[in-house]
Amino acid sequence: MKLISREKAIEDPHFASFLYGWQNSNKPYDDKPLFEDGNCFDEATNVTRFFSKEEFVTAHNKKLADVERLIDDKPILESRVVATIVIDTPDEVSSITYFTNVLIELLESQNATLIFVPLFKTNWFNDEEIKNHHPSTKIAYNQLKKYVGKCDHSGGVMISSKQDLEKFLPIYFDLIEGDYIPYGFFYSEQLKIVFSYHHHGQLWCYCPSKKSVYRLEDFIKNKDLIVNDRFTYITNE
Repeated sequence: MKLISREKAIEDPHFASFLYGWQNSNKPYDDKPLFEDGNCFDEATNVTRFFSKEEFVTAHNKKLADVERLIDDKPILESRVVATIVIDTPDEVSSITYFTNVLIELLESQNATLIFVPLFKTNWFNDEEIKNHHPSTKIAYNQLKKYVGKCDHSGGVMISSKQDLEKFLPIYFDLIEGDYIPYGFFYSEQLKIVFSYHHHGQLWCYCPSKKSVYRLEDFIKNKDLIVNDRFTYITNE
C-alpha cells in the first residue's frame, strides 16, 4: 500500500476525465430564477426562519463556489466511456467477499494495481460526518483510519499486493454500503478500467477503450461471472 498525491492518483487522463465528469454532474443546479421569499431551515442557526429571495440566491451562489473549489482542473483529454459492464453477485453470497476475491484475481492475472481517491478534493476522513452513521460503518471508518495511518490524507491510495487488497477492499466496501463513501470510484491504470462497487451487490466497470473491454470480457468468460444485461451496454465505437 502506498499513499500518493491527488495529482499522482489522477494523472492518467482517462481517470481524470471520468472523475471530472462526475464532479460536474453532482454540482447543484443553477435554479436561482425559481427562488422566492419563504420559510426555510437555516443550517447556521438550526432553526426554520424567513428567507428573502436575495438570501436564497446568496446562499446558492456560495454553495456553487464551495463546490467549484472541490473540483479538479479540466483535464486535457476528454475521454469517453465506450462500455459499462455490470457484474452481479451470485445468490446467497456476500458481495463484499465475492468482489474482493474477483478483483484480486483480476489484478493478479494482469499484474495490475488499484488507485483509490475521493471523488472531490476532500479529506478521506470527516469525524463530524461519521457521527451520524451506523455503528458498523463507524467501525469500518476507524479501521480505514488505522490502515491509512494519516488522518489528513486527501490524495490517493495505491494498492497492488493481495494482502493489502484483502485488508482494504472489505473496509472500503463497508463504507460504501454505509453511505459514508457515496461514489466509490477506483481505477486500474494497467487495465484502463474505472470500477465502482454498488451497495446492492454489483461491480460496475467503466471502460474507455475496446481493448479494456476485450480484456475484461475474457476474464468474465474464464471465471464464469454473472453479467447484468439490464445495465450493461457496449457502444459500437
